[in-house]
Amino acid sequence: MSRRYTRESAMRTLFQIEVGKNNPEDALGYLRNKMENKVSQQDMEYLEDIINITMDNQDKIDEIIDLHTENWSIERLSKVDLSILRLALAELLYVEDIPYKVSINEAVELAKKYSTHESPSYVNGVLDKAFKSLQGDKK
Repeated sequence: MSRRYTRESAMRTLFQIEVGKNNPEDALGYLRNKMENKVSQQDMEYLEDIINITMDNQDKIDEIIDLHTENWSIERLSKVDLSILRLALAELLYVEDIPYKVSINEAVELAKKYSTHESPSYVNGVLDKAFKSLQGDKK
């Protein structure tokens, strides 16, 4: 399985957790069963890790999203866009071996596939602002 498909599966699982208000452990269990014998151990570990990282740090990630969505509260975002933004920010913040441009580009591609016509540019703008802000915090 490619990293792109892994990200897509992670985003879909995060969406399922958000919309269905499902327990993350139940969603991961379902995902493990669905993916069994279809993915490498390495891909499954990344998938579980990125979902856990996103869920464990959701409050901080949501604060960052809220800071960079001008005139738009996080509650008003579509659940698809919110799931995409959370996943991308989890990668930007906590996964060091993925270049920021890759995380942002993959988020834009997910928005093209799963969201509205306007979402790719919106997702790109929010993530770009967030990344620049995070870089400023590290200086």
